[in-house]
Amino acid sequence: MGASQSKSADDTVFTDIDASAFDGLNLAPRPKGLPAPTPESKAKLHQLLRANHQFYSTLYNSRKFHNHTPHALASAYFLGATPETLYELYEQNTEPLARWEEDSPAEVTDDDWFELLGDKRYERGFQDYFQEKITDGKTFDWKEVFSQFVYDERAPGAIVHGLFGGLLHPLIHLGYAAELDDWEIASESLTLAATGYQNYNFDLLNVVGFSKPSPGSERALDLLAAIRADPAFYSHVSSKPGQVGSKDISDLVESHSEEITRYINRFAVGKTPDALAENLTELLVAASLLLTATHKDLDSDNPNLRLPQYDFFILHLFTSTQASLEIFLNPKTAELFSVELKYQMVQKLWTMFIILYIAQKRPSVVLARVTDPANPEVLPGTDSNDEVWAKIYSILFTESEQYDSHVLKAVRGLLFTSRHVTAAQRERYGVPDEAQGVEFFTLAAYTFAFSMRDQGYVGYERSTKTLDIKP
Repeated sequence: MGASQSKSADDTVFTDIDASAFDGLNLAPRPKGLPAPTPESKAKLHQLLRANHQFYSTLYNSRKFHNHTPHALASAYFLGATPETLYELYEQNTEPLARWEEDSPAEVTDDDWFELLGDKRYERGFQDYFQEKITDGKTFDWKEVFSQFVYDERAPGAIVHGLFGGLLHPLIHLGYAAELDDWEIASESLTLAATGYQNYNFDLLNVVGFSKPSPGSERALDLLAAIRADPAFYSHVSSKPGQVGSKDISDLVESHSEEITRYINRFAVGKTPDALAENLTELLVAASLLLTATHKDLDSDNPNLRLPQYDFFILHLFTSTQASLEIFLNPKTAELFSVELKYQMVQKLWTMFIILYIAQKRPSVVLARVTDPANPEVLPGTDSNDEVWAKIYSILFTESEQYDSHVLKAVRGLLFTSRHVTAAQRERYGVPDEAQGVEFFTLAAYTFAFSMRDQGYVGYERSTKTLDIKP
């Protein structure tokens, strides 16, 4: 029993992606400082994604970590990486991965797949099962197959719930499947959702039913500020950030379910496609600021505070929110989930915002940390947005021989945010159009890329550095 190869070379893959696109929605304009993808890089991307799918498992390191190779390759491709860089990135990302060697205890079948949810021992079986379902037909219509499992009455809501397990990696993976319209990445997303499914606190993630009126109407950033000031969370059992395993989160939710539910309900989730897209845009802005504006204030004379610090776990809130927008707004995947399920997904995502924000000790958001940093070294030294993106490209692909897949994802996410968020939305959510003469999210992307060259992430349990967190 093995992961079968593609039944078709599928030479038409990625044909709907514009040559100048930097995401699956073909947002524009592409910064002139970023080289456009070439036909050669598109062919290399296709080849490497196929190889990753065929040879490497979706989980590794005792099935605790996720295979990020499609995320890294697609992000680098959209940012203009050369075929040679894509291959180097593939080699680096696949080095620690596990090859498809170990069989599941048994095959996964139509009769028992829903009974095996959450059992990572069946990773290989799930992958074979979902792949076979997609390739059984002549069209390789992964979206139809995905919907069948989403709406299967034997496991109602289970696949959607599973997308939010594993630190949101199944949802992020689905976002890349939507962007590239790639059936193999989609089958991997299904596998991650099935193995990442957790049945704890299922009810908490559905606290306000679709048929009920939304009780709240407050801004996400204002609610996070209220959570930061709420003394109810002073007694949170975690003494340090980074305790975000399934048991840690389960314990947090169990001990503070009433307070968390109250904050879930204060955010009004929409019930139309446009309103849900607006919700996600607001969460995208909030996540971008949680990532880029929560470090301790800089001090150029203090080596420990010379560069901004960035939280690894909060980064996943940002990239999963972009993924949700890619899924909801792409015409090919807009009907993948009903409006009611999209409502639940936005509600679950907001719930994850609250949980991870508390788990990471409620860092403060200060816009000036992006717009007016105390250390001018982190500024790009130019007021031309195109030149800033040229510098970002150089930092990512020219000045470094090691490529961090999460950095690539976050930088592309900030580019997406710079083009997706309108002027009216910026005003509504309190984000300036520009700072230091540079578009705001472009400046944040440069500072992030520049600072991450010389340091790792914070937010791990063993980290010696932290964000501006609540004690």
